[in-house]
Amino acid sequence: KKVVYMTSWIRLIKELFEYSITFKETIKFIKFKKLLLITIFLSFLIYFSTGWIFYILVAVFMLFLFTSLLYFFGVKHLFILMSNKAKDDEDELNNNREYILLAVKQEGRYLQYASEELRSDKNIIFEAIKNDVTAVEYASDTLKADKNFILSVLKINGEALMYILNEKTDDRELILEAVKNHGDALSYSKEELRLDKEIVLTAVSNDGCALHLVNYNELSNDKDIVLAAIKNDPRAFEFAGSRMKNDKEVVLEAIKNDTGVLRYASESLQKDEDIKKLYGKTI
Repeated sequence: KKVVYMTSWIRLIKELFEYSITFKETIKFIKFKKLLLITIFLSFLIYFSTGWIFYILVAVFMLFLFTSLLYFFGVKHLFILMSNKAKDDEDELNNNREYILLAVKQEGRYLQYASEELRSDKNIIFEAIKNDVTAVEYASDTLKADKNFILSVLKINGEALMYILNEKTDDRELILEAVKNHGDALSYSKEELRLDKEIVLTAVSNDGCALHLVNYNELSNDKDIVLAAIKNDPRAFEFAGSRMKNDKEVVLEAIKNDTGVLRYASESLQKDEDIKKLYGKTI
């Protein structure tokens, strides 16, 4: 116990001298040599003491040492010493691959604290995205400019596209990959891609209400697209084009699982006998 105590004391004194702050403050330290001598004297008393006297002397010594340090270096410098040590430890952890990998598995957005090198590690990025897709925004700029990397991320979660791109894209390959598992990713595309039937059909098959993103163009009147959308989510019928709202087959499909959407059908079909019968049975 004594050996541990003396070793710790020597290490602390060594660090303080290494820190040393300025030559002027070193001179200031020497001027208070009496306090230094008292410190050394107390240290020897502690080393040779036993029993409860040992613990009392340790307490007195620590109080004296702490007060002396504050006097010599000032509160500000002491906290600088402590905070710099803490920062060094933190920097070391944030550059530790195993630590960061474990951290992002628990909290994806911890990726923001990782070193630049680790934010370029694809495996770490993938683990972070699995926990929280928004973490991809902290991937390195080099990775976010790598199309193959982006495609790999989109296979995990198409929503990641909004955290990678700074603006809407006309890259068909990226949008098509994104809408495969996140239909609303269609919103990140430029207008010309919202006229691409394959992309829109893929999007509404995954998220029926993504139909609202094309409800102003001709694809909102495409029967294949509208049927795919309402099969995924009957509420998508609200965003169908006017021709589809007057299509009996489409309306019948829409009210199978949600009679409430009948109000979006044309007035004539709302009065249709076959639809009224099915409406009654569904209720």
